[in-house]
Amino acid sequence: MKIDFQTETLANGLRVFYLPKQETNAVTVMFAFKVGSRYETAKQNGLSHFLEHMFFKGTEKRPNSQAISQVLDTLGAEFNAFTSEEVTAYYVSTDKANFNIAFDVLTDMLYHSKFEAEEIAKEKGVISEEIKMYADNPMSHIYEISKLLAYGDTPLGRDIAGTHASVNAFERQDFIDYLEKFYTPANTVVIIAGNGQVQDWQQAVAPLSELPAGATSQFEAQTKLTDELLRHSPKPIDQVHLDLIVPGLKRTDAAMPTLTILSNILGGTMSSRLFVEVREKAGLAYYVRSQIEDTHDIGILSLAAGVDPQKLPQAVLTIGKELDKLMSDPVAAEELSRAKQNIRGKMSLRLESSYALANYIASEAIAHDQIEQPDQWLAKLEAVTASEVQALAKKLLARGQRKLAMVGPVEPATLERLQQSLN
Repeated sequence: MKIDFQTETLANGLRVFYLPKQETNAVTVMFAFKVGSRYETAKQNGLSHFLEHMFFKGTEKRPNSQAISQVLDTLGAEFNAFTSEEVTAYYVSTDKANFNIAFDVLTDMLYHSKFEAEEIAKEKGVISEEIKMYADNPMSHIYEISKLLAYGDTPLGRDIAGTHASVNAFERQDFIDYLEKFYTPANTVVIIAGNGQVQDWQQAVAPLSELPAGATSQFEAQTKLTDELLRHSPKPIDQVHLDLIVPGLKRTDAAMPTLTILSNILGGTMSSRLFVEVREKAGLAYYVRSQIEDTHDIGILSLAAGVDPQKLPQAVLTIGKELDKLMSDPVAAEELSRAKQNIRGKMSLRLESSYALANYIASEAIAHDQIEQPDQWLAKLEAVTASEVQALAKKLLARGQRKLAMVGPVEPATLERLQQSLN
């Protein structure tokens, strides 16, 4: 499984990746920037995400959001943006015949947005509602509680969207200063993937070489988790959403293929250990899953489920027992093989579209100095042994390292018992 691409670095440091894929009729243009919420100060919390919104609010050429969206909607294009802790990206996926329009709209948005004070004021209301929406959704809110439990009041622990107070305090100059500092060619990766001619794409990209270079992004490293073991957000809902978290790995750690297998075995499929034990055998939850959350220098492994408040202790105990088993008993050869096949199959499906290819390259380019091909990573995955899985389990899953985040109604006595069990 190999992705064919060409790459060039413009004189100002902007990196471009061309991924011709003639078997599709689609093309995706993506601009990814090496900036996200972990580059923010406490006062700037939410600014990366807010700035992402403002790029859709109008340019001199397309004076408002409708003028931007109508052009792309008319093409039947898929267009959006996302902000994470370390990356902010903007993309348009469309028919190959519309490449020039898509590229023009994206560059117009990113380099000619007006950031009108009136639009900023209106968008404060939009983002405040977005914050409320996710806070009201316990399946989303639990991950914010987990981040705070894991990382504390640091850029990695704070909500990417910010707080109502931080969002409402932003002024136009805050956006301009942040844009000038972080949206530089040295922090920019452009990916064009899909059907088209590379020389045509290069012609479109060429004017970007005239942008001033600027500096690369820097952030304060975070190398350890907090000492806090339990965090609870009470809400008057019918379930308790729990997240048992343990230390993970940084994104570039050599053991990441091993952790990927460990997570898959625990809760990555409908035949995984947690799905079978927590849902199928005990009937404790509708959803239960394992998820790796990684960054440049640190990470966590998240084990989440939604359960009846009265069955919370049983659910935590059941999940804990499965962690204990992974530490004490080697994974059987057949189970290890199934996990590897599942991960390989999911990766094949995940890289089918032009957007998926662009997103993969963007992630690799921001996280690594070189692009690791899927087949290179899969070769490392295939080489993982049962003893390596067990050794990593012993390193990461030990009882003294487990933390528990919860959203929902939990009795004080239950909280105390859970706290004691974690101690």
